[in-house]
Amino acid sequence: MKTMRPEAKPAARHRAVALTLMSLGLALTLALTTFSIRVTYVTDSNGASQLLLTSESDPTRLMSLSGIEAAEGDRVYYTAFGDSLATLNIERAFTVTVEADGEELPVKMVFGTVADALEKAGVSLGPDDHTVPARDS
Repeated sequence: MKTMRPEAKPAARHRAVALTLMSLGLALTLALTTFSIRVTYVTDSNGASQLLLTSESDPTRLMSLSGIEAAEGDRVYYTAFGDSLATLNIERAFTVTVEADGEELPVKMVFGTVADALEKAGVSLGPDDHTVPARDS
């Protein structure tokens, strides 16, 4: 018959307590991570898309993580749907050329009218000036 030494019982108990504490720590870490993760869908108007699993909510940081960056004139829209889902949409700007007084002025726009393009280009129309197409188009 095998007998245990008296010092073996406390060592086994210490191992059991350590294993229990490590298991609880792991379970707590997994729970906190699961609750803080958000699924974020990043897209742009050119068709690029990326799905991120992150706790990040800063649009600039999300763009960096996704590899989809905004450029000059682009519009960025971030929308969170509760704590677990979000979208980040980038509408890409395009160049509109405004011709005024023989000069060509490139303007970056996502949307707008001729009047909006003139305003961005810093062009003021006089009473005898006209636009093609019309200012409200």
